Amino acid sequence: MKIRNGFVSNSSSSSFVVVFPKKPKNVEKVFEYMFPGKDKDDTLEYYGTSLTYIQIASRVYENILNSKKTNLKELAELFSNNYSRYDMNNRISLTPEYNDLLKKLRDLYSEEERKYKEYLQKIRKYDELNGPKPVAFACKGGTNPQTKKPYTEKEINAYKQFEKDFQKARKTPQFEEIEKWYESTRISYDTISELECKLGLLEANEFLKEHKGKYILKTEYGDSDPIGSLMEHGNIFYNLECVRISHH
Repeated sequence: MKIRNGFVSNSSSSSFVVVFPKKPKNVEKVFEYMFPGKDKDDTLEYYGTSLTYIQIASRVYENILNSKKTNLKELAELFSNNYSRYDMNNRISLTPEYNDLLKKLRDLYSEEERKYKEYLQKIRKYDELNGPKPVAFACKGGTNPQTKKPYTEKEINAYKQFEKDFQKARKTPQFEEIEKWYESTRISYDTISELECKLGLLEANEFLKEHKGKYILKTEYGDSDPIGSLMEHGNIFYNLECVRISHH
């Protein structure tokens, strides 16, 4: 089996595209597909929350009953949101057209990152030449990590003045030129998004062809509550092919 994960962070929710050999007709069949060799009353735990495997299967079966047939458009949109500069080396080879577009996207991501680093370098150099001398952070109600005592009024005022001077130093024609340079040379979001959409469509088309005759469930779980967190992060589809798309 293959489990392909996109870039994962502490996201609020994740979409799952899950492939079943056939559409399960009842909870027992879902359990059989998802947890072969497990006892129904065995439990899966995630950070203090637990569900039995049959309870998890029941929730997935509810999703199946409430789901419509997964179509190409929906799948393409999901897959297009699953591209990130952080996982380009984990992409599998598909069709020649897909591989060519993937290379172009990889190059765009690299160029975008290079431009951003150059932009940050220009800002750092500008701040060194024109900005105020750095002052240690201090705020009302906070504790100085060096002295282990509350910040003094002098420390707080010094940091407030630094912030004012810092913002003032950046309101100059020279700094605006740096901003204008970055905006005029950076890779546009629309250019990247267009490639991601094309790749998502090609990937979705190949995915549907590969799994023709099987049942594909598209569902979503979120970590807004303990049960949702378990369903999202508990790796419940380990025995089935599953594409996970994290939403940030």
